[in-house]
Amino acid sequence: MADHCSGYGYAKRGERATMDVPDPHIGINMVSSITNEGALRFMTYPGTMTGERFVVFLGRLLRTTTGKIVLIVDRLKAHQSGVVKEWVAAHADRLEVFELPRRAPERNPDEYLNNDVKRAVTEDGLPGSKPALRERLQHVMRTLGHLPKHVVSYFLQPCVLYAAATAT
Repeated sequence: MADHCSGYGYAKRGERATMDVPDPHIGINMVSSITNEGALRFMTYPGTMTGERFVVFLGRLLRTTTGKIVLIVDRLKAHQSGVVKEWVAAHADRLEVFELPRRAPERNPDEYLNNDVKRAVTEDGLPGSKPALRERLQHVMRTLGHLPKHVVSYFLQPCVLYAAATAT
């Protein structure tokens, strides 16, 4: 995420415009959930998503949400792992999971959130460190959490209308 460069540069005639870029390996991972009513939940984590990490996120989601959750997930291996399937089966009274078709990010409302987040995080330049990146990411997500109408708009994209049932 932090290797994106936007904006304009200048250089002397015949020379290439350059930009100092922080360590290209800084990055942070996030899992998120949005609802067609505008609620947003997220969790940042180090490394790659695993089934165990996804279960931690699901547990937090259930603790902070009332009623039954219908969750739409992509085909990430972690989402399909045995530990996740067992956990979901054990919580079937509160959680139902549907998988999107392969290679269909345009049908995932969370991908529209991700696009917004990446733009907002890099809008004022690239964060120079992992803590700065995490802080900026969390700030952007918390801000979006206070903008339910904006979150609902992700469900109004043509390919995502199937999930907009009660979105207004």
